[in-house]
Amino acid sequence: MRKLDAKVIAGLILLALLTGTALAEPWLVHIWTGPHSPTTIGAFSVFAKPSWRHPLGTDRYGRDTLALVLLGLRNSLAVGAIAGVIGSAAGIVVGFISGYLGGWTDAALRTATDAWLVIPTFPLLAVLAAYVKVVTLAELSVILAIFSWPFAARAIRAQVLSLRERPYIDMARMSGERTLEVIFTEILPNMLPYLGVGFAASVIGAIVALVGLAIIGIGAANAITLGTLLNFGISWGVMSLGLWEIIVVPGLLLVVIFVSLNLINFGLEEMYNPRLQGVTTGR
Repeated sequence: MRKLDAKVIAGLILLALLTGTALAEPWLVHIWTGPHSPTTIGAFSVFAKPSWRHPLGTDRYGRDTLALVLLGLRNSLAVGAIAGVIGSAAGIVVGFISGYLGGWTDAALRTATDAWLVIPTFPLLAVLAAYVKVVTLAELSVILAIFSWPFAARAIRAQVLSLRERPYIDMARMSGERTLEVIFTEILPNMLPYLGVGFAASVIGAIVALVGLAIIGIGAANAITLGTLLNFGISWGVMSLGLWEIIVVPGLLLVVIFVSLNLINFGLEEMYNPRLQGVTTGR
């Protein structure tokens, strides 16, 4: 059992704090807004300055900004997690089948994956989100996952191609293990670090796309995300009004999310990629 890299530990701690805060959002919001929903318009005075009652002030519609930030954090992480799970699962299936079976199966799946990779993702996402009348966060998560699986599939296929030629895989085949047994008992356990890297990358890509769509004013209908709050702040000109917290706090949370996931990514790469181990240790 390898010792966890310091980057992985730091990333996991940051991610755990963010996730815990997001899960506690209903309880935390109740502290600041009482019986009011975070999205209730006119619950408080408009553009109130930060105070004990409203630590981040209120927005243009009289909503508590801190409550909106907590709601946006929860929705953003939920979209990233759902899209990451679906995209990674699809990438795992395609990558394992393509890499292990080889032959015409590998050629067909590799061609489909490469073709999907060259599609201009963000413009197509923007068109879909703009023309779909009503899209929920769950539906948007699925749409984002549809465009994220090729990256995971390509990376997993490369690893499977390498592992399937190892001597212990040949021994497993000679001992009579079936294809699924070889995949799940011999190859999959050695792929777990790479699957973690692929999942983190899928989550990052989904959240980046979600923020990009929200900033340009399209995305999930009637759903608050961190990107939505950035869009509000830009359109309201909050920096010129001295209400920087409305736009800076969501931006900082996005930075922390990306830093935590990238720390996990880099740490896992350094732990399990032999080419990086000599670099990180100074050899």
